Amino acid sequence: MKGKLIYQETHAMPGTTVWYLTIATLVGISGMFLWGMYTQLINGIPWGDKPMSDMGLLIVGGSSILLMIGLTVFISLHKLTLEIDREAFYVKFNPYFKEPKVFRKAELQSATVRKYQPIMEFGGWGLRIGLKKSKAYNITGNYGLQLVFTDGSKLLIGTRNEKELEAAVEKFNADG
Repeated sequence: MKGKLIYQETHAMPGTTVWYLTIATLVGISGMFLWGMYTQLINGIPWGDKPMSDMGLLIVGGSSILLMIGLTVFISLHKLTLEIDREAFYVKFNPYFKEPKVFRKAELQSATVRKYQPIMEFGGWGLRIGLKKSKAYNITGNYGLQLVFTDGSKLLIGTRNEKELEAAVEKFNADG
């Protein structure tokens, strides 16, 4: 059960570079196939050097558009929430897990805020698995809460508010 929170942060995918790239890709691919379908199916002009059949164009184009819309919806569902009280860290990462994962003080060797390289250390953002028993839950940025557990495994939780998080972690660690 949570006690009085000393820190809370929630951030979602929209507004990040990944979100803008996703929307641009959705518009580009969908626009290309819609133009192709309009050209070939409505105007009767074969689309491309080696045009596919009308049915093939409908299946491939429609599937591509639906896939891009599905991917955009999936990315838009991403929301990372970190809460800290004096005894534990609580992390929710939609759509991967909606119930908070609880990391109690007794399970931890250390908790610090650090700068990291998302691509070099974890291959990007999201729910990531790195080297040497390490995981990351991050959406954007290059600062995070580094938890090191008593079994030596590590979890990095991304933050957009490194200074405020640092103060909360100091308070968490001081109440030991």
